[in-house]
Amino acid sequence: MQEQENEKSNDEVLEYRINVEGMTCAACQASIEKSLKRKKYVKDAEVFLLTNSAALKLDVTENANALEDTLKTIEKLGYKASLKEDKKTESKQQATSKSPAKTQTQNLEDYENLPFWYKFNHLFNTKEKLILSVILTVIIVYISMLHEMFNFYLPAFLEQYTVNVVVQLIIVLIVMHLGRNFFIRGIQALIRLAPNMDSLVAIGALASFFYSIYLGFFTDGSHGLYFESVCVILTFVMFGKYIETNIKNSAMSGTDALLSNMSTTAIKLEGFNGTGSNYTEREIPSEDVKIGDYIKVMPFGYVPVDGILVSENASIDESMLSGESMPVVKQTKDLLYSGTLNLESAIIFKATQEAKDSTLNKIKELVEKARESKAQIARIADRVSLYFVPTVILLALIGGIAWWIADMSFAKGLDVFTTTLLISCPCALGLATPMALLFANFKSSANGIFFTKASVIETLSRVDTAVFDKTGTLSTGNILVKKVNILDTKLSEFDIMQIIASIEAQSSHIIAKALVKHAQNANIPLLEVTSSKSILGKGMEALINGVDYKLGNAGMFEHIPEALTNEASMMVFLSRVENPNTPDSKEELLSAVILEDELKATSKEAIARLKKMKVSVHMLSGDNIKNVAISAENLGITDYKGDCTPETKIQNIEMLKKQNHIVMMVGDGMNDAAALARSDVSMVMAEGSEVSLKQADVIVFNNEPKAVSSAIALSRATLRNIKQNLGFAFVYNIICIPISLGALAALDIWLNPMIASIAMSLSSVSVVLSSSRLYYFKG
Repeated sequence: MQEQENEKSNDEVLEYRINVEGMTCAACQASIEKSLKRKKYVKDAEVFLLTNSAALKLDVTENANALEDTLKTIEKLGYKASLKEDKKTESKQQATSKSPAKTQTQNLEDYENLPFWYKFNHLFNTKEKLILSVILTVIIVYISMLHEMFNFYLPAFLEQYTVNVVVQLIIVLIVMHLGRNFFIRGIQALIRLAPNMDSLVAIGALASFFYSIYLGFFTDGSHGLYFESVCVILTFVMFGKYIETNIKNSAMSGTDALLSNMSTTAIKLEGFNGTGSNYTEREIPSEDVKIGDYIKVMPFGYVPVDGILVSENASIDESMLSGESMPVVKQTKDLLYSGTLNLESAIIFKATQEAKDSTLNKIKELVEKARESKAQIARIADRVSLYFVPTVILLALIGGIAWWIADMSFAKGLDVFTTTLLISCPCALGLATPMALLFANFKSSANGIFFTKASVIETLSRVDTAVFDKTGTLSTGNILVKKVNILDTKLSEFDIMQIIASIEAQSSHIIAKALVKHAQNANIPLLEVTSSKSILGKGMEALINGVDYKLGNAGMFEHIPEALTNEASMMVFLSRVENPNTPDSKEELLSAVILEDELKATSKEAIARLKKMKVSVHMLSGDNIKNVAISAENLGITDYKGDCTPETKIQNIEMLKKQNHIVMMVGDGMNDAAALARSDVSMVMAEGSEVSLKQADVIVFNNEPKAVSSAIALSRATLRNIKQNLGFAFVYNIICIPISLGALAALDIWLNPMIASIAMSLSSVSVVLSSSRLYYFKG
């Protein structure tokens, strides 16, 4: 058996992801977890109803065959279990699959050799089974009840009692066959003393069925039959499950569609060295792309792996990452991300990551990890579900027997027994949390926000304090020219920037690049620099047109007026030097250029939104305190600190937590990693360091500060939705179960099994529909 090992600790605890088929409600999920956790070698087990999967931590020192024994344990419980197939193997199989014609022929031959019973069982899909069941149910209700109630026509041969009973029996047997899985799974679970929702349906339907057999064939026919109840029960439960499954699959497929852009093949350029056309093209599986390979992407083709653009420019659709529909124009040396769409002409890029480490694959892993995790609030429902069904069966038995004795009528006792079983709904409890989380994850991922685990949403909803790093989080990390102070009236701003840009063109420093870019944007041509010299940590000296210039920070000059240095913290000064390196040397200050760290366009709006949400905002930055103060003032942040070391950031986070604040840290740099780990919730911009990304509870791929408030607003709406769902599920059962047991008998208000089955189905569907409201959430 193929081993999929994700993590290995010193005590040989291995993590596995497995598929679990056959679960229908929270009771199934809870019973599997309970059985697995009894095993000494199972260190942890979490079963997920929505994804039909489980996450395991197995100690192979306790049991060398831990995985095989775990799969057997699950199968003994009546479910199918298998190890999830390795994604790389699966993808390669897709890329190198056999021809469709041959595969179809082989499938046809295999199908012809299958036994009749198997082909009959698989003759209809779920939708067709439901439609047939509805038609048959309408027929049996008509011939058993409606024709008498409304004096409708009934064929003569059905007027004969025995024939009528036989026809009803045939119809009910067909419907029971269409819904046979309820009986198979329900009875198996009952035998294992782990009853679930299927058990409730199976017991209720079978009780009505066998009582109808008795009435129809062993009495005088004066009593009404319950065959139509069996059909209505099964049909409505099937209908509820169909709606529930469809909505769930729509939400899951919606998220999967966002992440389905992984190209299974790539066009490798063999012999290409970055230029020219002397190369050959070869199509290879994406998994075979190596770092450094040159790859060609055709128009409307997906980028197979992360890389750097070699072509002059490209128009790329990055909506899968950012949620923004507008194309992004890329230039040479810009990053390309796997899964993004090339919109125009063919482009060439150089791979910087292999497929398994590329952006899209990381996002897929995040989504799967989030799906296969549980919020703390979900565990409450899991614990209740474990004991819910046995309690309901016991109550139904007691109630049925009590009314049989009190009313001297077995039919009345059977009605109470069956109605109580059918109206109880563990599914509504089990679906309340995971369905809300499913839609929340779909909504967030569509906007470039990814939660790494379900419990994050719960904690995030309680956040009252947001701590931001500055550079790369609230600012772009780019330097801008804010103001050019001219100190020599004979020179214009054009003249000053021409000299400065000409000198800085010799440097690769981030400030030098900003000054050159500013000049280029103003269409200022550069002058020829005769000679230049770099002064480490201070600036540069240069000779232009026979004139000596000095350019740099305040440390480069002996006398800078204090009024100038106090004006800003990030400044560049330009001076002209006469007779340099001589006793008669004379220096004249020509200009003082004020620079600033460019803030992201939406940063100010993001801070304002957080304040409106009653979230206090702090900024902790390693940048100079003057720069931090200017940025804080522009953003409206009153609590800020500059010159912060990683230790300083940790101390501030710890202090806020001691004051009983729920703290979220938002950052992207290497020196944020420790602070991110200490916060209650950590949010990282996707362009952050690998160390920071590993600490992230929430990853933002659109690099938008607004994502912070959006994530908090969505988490609050999600938790509110979960509480509403759970509240509805509990109230539904608290009200309906007593009524089904006869609590309103004094008012002559009774429920029957048909109404109970409808109510049970609608309760599950209501929870699913309630959760789907998150799809339309705008925050």
